[in-house]
Amino acid sequence: MKIKKQLLCVCSIFALTLIGCGNKNQLPPDNFDSIIEFDEPVDMHTDAQKAFVEYDEGYENLTSDYITTNFGCDGNKNLSAPKGIDIEFEYEPTKELDHYELEMSLFDDFSDSLIFKGDKTTKKINAYNLYIGEEYYYRIKAIYADGEEDVSNPHKLETADIAPRNLYIDGMTNCRDLGGRNTVDGGRTRQGLLYRTAALDDTLSKSIITDLGREQFATTINPETEIELRGGPKGEGGEYSTHEEYSEWSKEINYQYVPFAYENGKNLLFRNVEPVRKVFDVLGDESNYPIFFHCRIGTDRTGLIAFLVNSLCGVPLQEVFQDYLFSDFGCIGKVPTVGQATDDSIAGYVETLRSFPGEKLQNKVYNFLMTMGVKAETLDNIISILTEPDSVKGNDAKQVHVETVNNMNTNGMSVNSSNEIRQPNKYVTYSTSGNKVTYSFTSDKDFEADLYTNLMSKNVTSKLSSCFKVTLNGNTISVADTSFATTELGFDKNIECWIPSKLVKINVTNGTNTLEIEALTNTSIKMSQIAFSAMSAQANITTNK
Repeated sequence: MKIKKQLLCVCSIFALTLIGCGNKNQLPPDNFDSIIEFDEPVDMHTDAQKAFVEYDEGYENLTSDYITTNFGCDGNKNLSAPKGIDIEFEYEPTKELDHYELEMSLFDDFSDSLIFKGDKTTKKINAYNLYIGEEYYYRIKAIYADGEEDVSNPHKLETADIAPRNLYIDGMTNCRDLGGRNTVDGGRTRQGLLYRTAALDDTLSKSIITDLGREQFATTINPETEIELRGGPKGEGGEYSTHEEYSEWSKEINYQYVPFAYENGKNLLFRNVEPVRKVFDVLGDESNYPIFFHCRIGTDRTGLIAFLVNSLCGVPLQEVFQDYLFSDFGCIGKVPTVGQATDDSIAGYVETLRSFPGEKLQNKVYNFLMTMGVKAETLDNIISILTEPDSVKGNDAKQVHVETVNNMNTNGMSVNSSNEIRQPNKYVTYSTSGNKVTYSFTSDKDFEADLYTNLMSKNVTSKLSSCFKVTLNGNTISVADTSFATTELGFDKNIECWIPSKLVKINVTNGTNTLEIEALTNTSIKMSQIAFSAMSAQANITTNK
């Protein structure tokens, strides 16, 4: 994994003004004068961004009108770039000057340093895309036309520990690091590993990286992996079509094309169970980092993944909201809010998670993702990679048990295999009334649990109770009188959406148990797995087949 402790950025002079005190420097003596120094940590956010991140009355209560009026966001301007830090100085060249450079490093020997260039007339150079909450050494270089250089004495500043670490990538909008936040358990998320962005080449959002932006992107992010969330109904064609074979950034990096269903439904999370699982499989591999992920404007689909990752890593809910809404500073054509629980919004995701086990949001997300089919090992790896040690506590993989259909008795139904992005690897199709799947297992404890199944059907009206009969050890259990393919759950008529559906609450006994799920209808329904979720005891379960 390439974890860069330092970044290398080039160019740019921003028209900002800071005032500081002077210091005499060397090589030769007294040539540099009045290099600005800082007595307090320096915040790199614009005034509007700073006002937004300091808002303390609850982000879930913000309206689009309030955001527009108080923070200047209207969705049509790119206000997402940082202000940066102006370093001012005085200097009298002794011969023909080519340009000035600002050199910055986390190390006093200036190893692995950042270089920001200015022209030969400026006495102010802007530094940006620095890590938050870090001490930097900095010095000025005068580069002469003959190749000689004059170097000032080193100075030191501290960047304010105020998230997000939003980035300036020329031509792009809505780019930021997910790291640099404190967790509810007293830990911290790591910077420089996982980035959320807009697309590099999207004409609709006008996020089109420039040559300068490519230099900044390479030296700031320098990714090993891109996760592409754009795509039409099947990841091809239509308004949101995109590359499928290689990254727009580079043909050499690991390009993961995982298109999300985006229209014809309300809940992105339930419409994209399989794509979410596949994204987390990528995030769980340490060799893939640094990673950047994006959709078109980096707000909805990108925001869903950022919500899940931030929550999994123990970021407080208000800061999860803050990161989600910081996209309002981007050129995204709208001003989203946290929204209502019935909307395709972060409020809906939080509401979805409330019924899952866990003391804190991070534990609920952990168990939710396990129920959806992400392995505990994958989730533990992500937490280990993206947070400092002991940053997330309270997770317990034994609260969830997942079993795929290939480990069940399908009673003559074929187990289908698929490598398609939106399909699970294994599934069966209930096509006729009486088709059934049987799962035999042994438990070392009694426990109560919710039984979830991952289902796919184009039937938008039938209730679960009219589609399935469920028995445990020969005893029939009442199935939920709800639909698994409603707009609220995310049904999309154009694609196959795999919906996690809570069928019943079961009471398992110590010893051997047999669960049977039988079709009551001839309507085609596909099933990929079952999950015992919210288990009341830490039971060890052995599959019998």
